[in-house]
Amino acid sequence: MEFLTASKEQCPHKIVEIKCIQKDNLNDIEIKDKCFLLLIITEGCAVFRLGNKQIIAEAPCFVCFDERFNPTILKKRKLKCKSVYFHPRFLNINMTFEFIRSQSFSSIAEIHDMFLLTPFTGENHVIPIIPTYKEKIDHCFEHMVGSLEDQPNWYWSCHTRSYFFELMLAIERINQMITSGNYKMVESDNTKISDDRVKSAIQFIESHYSKDITTEDVLAVARTNHTTLADIFRKEVGRTPAEYIKFYRIKLAKKQLAFTDVPIKGIALMVGFKTDAHFSRIFKQLTGISPLEYRIEAVKNRKEEFIILKKGAR
Repeated sequence: MEFLTASKEQCPHKIVEIKCIQKDNLNDIEIKDKCFLLLIITEGCAVFRLGNKQIIAEAPCFVCFDERFNPTILKKRKLKCKSVYFHPRFLNINMTFEFIRSQSFSSIAEIHDMFLLTPFTGENHVIPIIPTYKEKIDHCFEHMVGSLEDQPNWYWSCHTRSYFFELMLAIERINQMITSGNYKMVESDNTKISDDRVKSAIQFIESHYSKDITTEDVLAVARTNHTTLADIFRKEVGRTPAEYIKFYRIKLAKKQLAFTDVPIKGIALMVGFKTDAHFSRIFKQLTGISPLEYRIEAVKNRKEEFIILKKGAR
């Protein structure tokens, strides 16, 4: 099966290295040396053979495969599965299989805020879906399918990439929570969250950031009062809940600005701002520069890094 999607009308010769399937029967999976595969199992269970080991996946969960093997499904029961076949180059043109497995990948990915793809290249493969994230995951996948199938405008591939970024952020975030054994702040591996009320509040914010989140929404999820949540949140996070909402939205916007061509107004709406003027004001308040300046600088720095890297490889 081809994992490519071709443009219909906007740009006849344009092809993107991603394909979404809403109901995948998973027969004859052929991804070896071709692409990665993300499965979103919403119901039932499945058993896969991957190389010399078996992988058991029970809904709801992600299953992540890289290009090294062709997974074979051995058993399935009442299985409902969505799938995304993609080459890492769809996330960024520099993310070849060779580069992802190089010694320099990890450090360069950290510097430029690229996806580490650990859920795919690691050994766990199966990542349980935390219920709080389910709505966001469904939303991203549906919009990816819509963009790829309908191709409503010139930016259809950029919009697909944007929603895929959101989906990948959720996967890497959930994977980090599970594999570390501790709930950690996104900007620091050393700041651990121990209070369950704060964990619930953060999970809600990180999975509903595109909506109009109110203080009452966060309090309801945390099951505490305003004064208590403000105190424990500031103690563990160093910010108030309202400040964390702004911080997280801007963090996601920075990734969209750095790796997509989606217009700034579209990114503002995607991360939860009602107007691009409000978005630009908060962005500059937190980063010191405008969204456009950040986009130009991020792309420039990344290009320079890879020029140096390619010269060194010669």
